[in-house]
Amino acid sequence: MARLCFDMRVTPVQTCYPSMTDKSQSITKRAETEVKDLSRIRKRKPKLFWALVVIAAAYIIIRGVAIPHLASELSKTKEELLDVKRDRDAKASQLAPFLAVANRTFEASPPDKRLDLLVDKMIEILQAVTNTAQKVGALDPYTQPIHSATAGIEISLLNQIPRQREQE
Repeated sequence: MARLCFDMRVTPVQTCYPSMTDKSQSITKRAETEVKDLSRIRKRKPKLFWALVVIAAAYIIIRGVAIPHLASELSKTKEELLDVKRDRDAKASQLAPFLAVANRTFEASPPDKRLDLLVDKMIEILQAVTNTAQKVGALDPYTQPIHSATAGIEISLLNQIPRQREQE
């Protein structure tokens, strides 16, 4: 693509870029040529010159300020995402045994209801154990600590489950 060149000595076939094989021009000479071209643009077409200045300033601001800020925000977001994934994986590993039992026990039920059914079944079993412990405790004074322990577990479980369901 030919570059806009305001040098009248360049014919339309030529471009202002030195050829790739012509390494004789140094970087300094090319920079001087670019500065001269910009000064010619400023004299002949001031609106174009100021548009180029604004575009260059916006580019410098974006590259110098906005992109590093966005990069730091991106790294923070990635760290938060990794923390959330680690937490999710830890919770999934804690839930896995219960989910396996629920899936095996309640195969005919919908998958999203299986854990609820397992919790209900566990409450039923706990109540049966508590009732049995009460009956045995009434007969034998030495089993009173077992009765107290199962009653405490039942009360704590029964209090936690409604709160968990309310949160959902």
